[in-house]
Amino acid sequence: MSDYSKLYDSVLTGETGRAVRGCWQAQIMMYYLIRNPHANQYGLYYLPMSYIVNDLGHSDTDIKIGLDRLTEEDFAYYDDQTEYVFVKQMCHIQVGKLQSKGEKGPDHRIKGANRFYEELPKNPFIEMFYNQYSESLILQSVNKPPSSPLEAPLKGGRRGMLCYDMKDGKEKGNN
Repeated sequence: MSDYSKLYDSVLTGETGRAVRGCWQAQIMMYYLIRNPHANQYGLYYLPMSYIVNDLGHSDTDIKIGLDRLTEEDFAYYDDQTEYVFVKQMCHIQVGKLQSKGEKGPDHRIKGANRFYEELPKNPFIEMFYNQYSESLILQSVNKPPSSPLEAPLKGGRRGMLCYDMKDGKEKGNN
């Protein structure tokens, strides 16, 4: 995560912070989920348990106690199978509400938010993320897993590289 992410003092004195008082595991996890080096501004990211254990130096048990308590408080959700985490209000805090038209023209972060959403790999929080942020991030489409491998987006394509259309085998630029 970037050095300019926001972390307010009220994280421990706000509603969730007060609710988890007495559970040091949840308090540590609140800060960690917002500021860890693997996080992003949208609050939905890959975070294997081994990263958390290594970064914090706490046991799996303590980490799971903290994560479970944060889930109870509707602050964050963790999926053991995909190892994805969703910090529910993080994007509101880090990004805010985007505007399609402002004094200086359209907010160019809309494009980045849509790209992030469309490129998300399958995880149990995609629908929750969309429901939470479709309006404030002006998300253009619903991220759905492809119905067949032939419809899967080409991975690894970068600007200026050639990609092949799998339906007709023709080259197409990826600019």
